[in-house]
Amino acid sequence: MVWLADLEIGLGIWEGVFEDVPGYWLRWCDGAGNWLLTDTEQSEQRLEQSEQQLEQSEQRLEQERAAKEQAEAKLMQAARNLLEKGMEIEEVAQILGLSQVQLKALQSRQ
Repeated sequence: MVWLADLEIGLGIWEGVFEDVPGYWLRWCDGAGNWLLTDTEQSEQRLEQSEQQLEQSEQRLEQERAAKEQAEAKLMQAARNLLEKGMEIEEVAQILGLSQVQLKALQSRQ
């Protein structure tokens, strides 16, 4: 490896595949001997990071959706319980923040 002190960069021989051609190539490296990424490798890395971020976002959305469904199910169960105890629809609506229409629909399903 040849170190170019003024540029703080090295040039070495790397064995690998470049543009679908296997072989030995001259390649830039940093002071620790790590090869610097080619433009193609940088693009692939950015694409992979974007895909990972998208997957994480999708997972978060799914978790939020599941949590919302669970919270709604608990709220509706609380409404059922209160109605079964004889509480008036208006009171249950006010306490739980549900509409009377929702509660009447819930009552009709019981």
